[in-house]
Amino acid sequence: MIDISTAKRIADRFGLSLPRNVVPVSGGVINRSYILELSDGTAWICRVDVEGGGGKLAHEAAVYRWLWARAPDLPIATAYHVDPARDLIPSEYALLPRLPGANLGADVEYLPDEVCEPLLVQVGSLLRRLHALGDPDAELISHAHAHQSWRAFVEVWFEEMFTRCEARLGYAPTWAARAHSWMKERLALVPSSPKCVFLHGDFHFGNLQYLVTREPRLSGCFDLEWAWSGHAHCDLLHLQEAGTHYHAYEAPLLSGYGVTEWPPELPVYRLIHSISVLGAAIIEKPEPLWDLMAWHGKVIENVLADAPPFRDLLKPA
Repeated sequence: MIDISTAKRIADRFGLSLPRNVVPVSGGVINRSYILELSDGTAWICRVDVEGGGGKLAHEAAVYRWLWARAPDLPIATAYHVDPARDLIPSEYALLPRLPGANLGADVEYLPDEVCEPLLVQVGSLLRRLHALGDPDAELISHAHAHQSWRAFVEVWFEEMFTRCEARLGYAPTWAARAHSWMKERLALVPSSPKCVFLHGDFHFGNLQYLVTREPRLSGCFDLEWAWSGHAHCDLLHLQEAGTHYHAYEAPLLSGYGVTEWPPELPVYRLIHSISVLGAAIIEKPEPLWDLMAWHGKVIENVLADAPPFRDLLKPA
């Protein structure tokens, strides 16, 4: 979608130096991203909202501004430009400086223990720090749970995600009745009135950068478009998955976050998450994301059987 000619016009719009190369970024199920390598030696990420714009990039820009004000030393981009004009490309896009280092998700399983373990502790610590920033202003993030208990919100959240998923599938899934019965029985695990905090919304290794100089350190955290407000434990789903895949990761992740075990209500949040992803994957174009649907379908079956959520999906190293 973005060639070198278009990249030059984008850079000119924001007063950046001349691009010398454009590199598509692999990964990302929905958004399309490109690295603009500039003649001054810097690199910028262009994130394209191919879904047609629903204020998602403006929301992410507001999240960045909130984080800059609350914690200016966080390892996040220090600029975020949004262009809604659609005159250079047919979609809204955001432009932000590329964070230093390499992608942790791409490299983590190949890192030696003396590099990997401190990074994993830092991953948990960074998430704990984000949660310690407190509850964002309602003007920044919609507080869907503001006028009801958190437990009541989770019940409504489950029903909304299930209804959406069923509508998009076009039929009731085989596990529909079991899911409703299971949720009714397990809802008591969810705290009624927890302290609500800033949530990253998609906190996993693939959205983190790292550097190894004298010591390994996290150098970047990105993809904040799903940031919201809620119970902190909602943000632990991806880290639990990583700790299940590689058992050696679990202890440093938990230690960094400041707990000794995964919270008991995580299966409730995981069921809602997998139903939500299943509903999103079915409407992807040019065809549904079948592999993703199969994965989350299996996770749902495991959760409803009170089995480990990734049984028969991951092969722990």
